[in-house]
Amino acid sequence: MPLGHYTCADCQTESPETELSYSLLGLAGWRELRVADGAGGVKVEWRCPSCWATFKRRTRAQTQTNLPKLETLKDRWRKD
Repeated sequence: MPLGHYTCADCQTESPETELSYSLLGLAGWRELRVADGAGGVKVEWRCPSCWATFKRRTRAQTQTNLPKLETLKDRWRKD
């Protein structure tokens, strides 16, 4: 199996050396994300632990603004 490094999509830091065909970088805090590449395909982005935390905070903030208010959900599921 070939050994190599992945590069963080945000800060360009190299990951620890790992087997490129099978990786346990998640144990070291690295995360893989599959995103649309604009041409109808999918590309893989890797993020180091600190960039992943920043990414999650940023994307969580964006998605939570679109969530319905709790009262709306209670009304929707309330049985009369």
